[in-house]
Amino acid sequence: MGGAGVSGSSRSYIKDIITPAEAEQLSSISGRQPLDIEPIERVVATMVDLYPAAGVTAQSYAVIEGKPDGHPWHVDTGDTNHMLWCALSASVLLTRPEDFTGGTFEFDEPFDQVASRHRYATIYTSDQVHRVLPHTGNRRVLLIFLGANNGE
Repeated sequence: MGGAGVSGSSRSYIKDIITPAEAEQLSSISGRQPLDIEPIERVVATMVDLYPAAGVTAQSYAVIEGKPDGHPWHVDTGDTNHMLWCALSASVLLTRPEDFTGGTFEFDEPFDQVASRHRYATIYTSDQVHRVLPHTGNRRVLLIFLGANNGE
């Protein structure tokens, strides 16, 4: 599906990448956030450690959202002709699973459901087909998108 490439294992799950207090603090804000503030900086560093071909580029960004209608099947590398630069993505569930219903994060191939992994970082190459099912309640997530070190 195009986009920037990052080699290596395609998915990683990092338990408790942020503290409960950090998750609570981040869940109270929305929109784009600087990449150089804790705990976002720690997640970015972990992403780059796991996938050295990825890095912070001019287009890279973090966002905190709580989109109740979810996201349909897509890739972060620009299947709708946006984010063609994106090489590596991360999702960190900021709210406790008991605070919402639905909102399951799913990968297509191989199929995997990422549900109820509060404060885990799900790190994946951005060319993987995935979706987030609709939810009710207060589901908040930190999303981080990095480019490739070679600028592609």
